[in-house]
Amino acid sequence: MINNIHVLGPKMYNAMASSDIPGTKGSTRLHMDMADAVNVMLYSAPTPDGKPGAALWDIYDASDAGKIRDFLKNKFKGKFQNDPIHSQMFYLDCDLRKELYEEFGVKSYRIYQKPGDVVFIPAGCAHQARYFSLEFIVVTGILTRQRVLGVQLGRLHEDCDRLRQPRECRPL
Repeated sequence: MINNIHVLGPKMYNAMASSDIPGTKGSTRLHMDMADAVNVMLYSAPTPDGKPGAALWDIYDASDAGKIRDFLKNKFKGKFQNDPIHSQMFYLDCDLRKELYEEFGVKSYRIYQKPGDVVFIPAGCAHQARYFSLEFIVVTGILTRQRVLGVQLGRLHEDCDRLRQPRECRPL
């Protein structure tokens, strides 16, 4: 623990290039983490055409998770069990991202990451990545006291709403 921040990790990912053509699986499929994550790109090989390597992140607002789940459930009926985001079976390629936007109005925050860049992903935000070449990335999850308390208070309010007893939830 450093200054009331629990560090979960680090982990290292080595990934190969992928494309965005329809049907691709990307480099890191759509998923969601329970803790905030810090992703540092250490190295990226040049692309075959000599351009600098990079990663492309699609990060979705946490409030859109339900819409993303509905989209995946409708689009891929019977192709997964349980939660379609946590199953880590899908990569939203260019066509799927367009459909998601047209049907649900959901759009990602798109970030291009180069070596030395850091990408911060808040807990509860669905995200995916595509790399343009061979990449080395170090990831560490962080768990702050504020995040834990926020989750606990959020669950408390959800429980109050669900149970309807008491009928009114008051801030602690």
